[in-house]
Amino acid sequence: RQYRQPSTTMANDMITADDVLVYIPNIIGYLRVALTLVSITLMICFPERWDVAIIFYVASFVGDLFDGMAARKFNQCSTFGGLLDMVTDRCSTAGLLCVLSREYSNESALALVSCQFAAFVLSLDGFEVCYQF
Repeated sequence: RQYRQPSTTMANDMITADDVLVYIPNIIGYLRVALTLVSITLMICFPERWDVAIIFYVASFVGDLFDGMAARKFNQCSTFGGLLDMVTDRCSTAGLLCVLSREYSNESALALVSCQFAAFVLSLDGFEVCYQF
């Protein structure tokens, strides 16, 4: 599948789906996924290293700021990048809520995880409507 480059200077250039996968903002998004996975793994398997886990978790959300900035600066906005960003945000928050519910064995934390999951499903429906997958 090919798409038109949104830039006015390169109006005739065609980009492929493979090109979109290596956009700078998407690479930042992949890094965010890795940081989140390492963070959640540290929280679960090595709770004594909570300080390092928090650093990775915060770094993942700082990356959220930079992927948006990079997308606008390099004119590399894409539907895939938007979906990657949204899913990473939701999964990061849900993962943290799961860790907290496990740590504190609290029913209210489980209710928050359920609410987060519902918000995730609803946002995917909205995303699908907006971008017509």
